[in-house]
Amino acid sequence: MTMEYRQSLTELNTIIHYMDIEYLKKLPQKFIEFINSNMDKDYIPNIDKNTPIYEQNLKKDTKVLLSLLYRNYWCDKDKKIILSQEDLVAKNNYEKELREKYNPDNIFKNKSNVAEMNIEHQKEEKQTELIEYKEQKWYQKIFAKILKVFKIKQ
Repeated sequence: MTMEYRQSLTELNTIIHYMDIEYLKKLPQKFIEFINSNMDKDYIPNIDKNTPIYEQNLKKDTKVLLSLLYRNYWCDKDKKIILSQEDLVAKNNYEKELREKYNPDNIFKNKSNVAEMNIEHQKEEKQTELIEYKEQKWYQKIFAKILKVFKIKQ
C-alpha cells in the first residue's frame, strides 16, 4: 500500500471520528479495523472540525473514500438510486464520446484520406533514391589521363 493511500486513510479516520456517533455505527467494524491497521501513524492530518469538508484541503483518495462511504453506508435508498442513475448517465456519455472519437465504422473511410495525404507528402519530400555509381575501367582511366595531359576535353 502506498504512503499516499495510508495518509488518506489517516485523514479518513480523523474525519470519521469527528462525525456523529450514528455515522460511525453504520460502518462495519472490519472496515474500521482495516483503517486503523493500515493508516499512517506518523502522519498528522490538517483537518479542522469547524470547517466544512468541501472547504478543506483533503487528498484525492480521501475524497474518493468518503464518497464511497456515503454511497454505501450513509445515504438513504432514494439517494442511492439517484446516484446510480447519475453514474449510468455519466458512463453512457463517456462511452459515447469514446465511440465518436474511435469509431470503428469510420476507420476504413479515413484510410483513403490518409493514403492521399501520404502520396502528397511523398511528392514534397526530397528524392533520396540510391544512385548507381559506376567506376571507370582501367583503360578509360588511362585514356582520360592522356587527354588531360593534352588538355583535350572529352
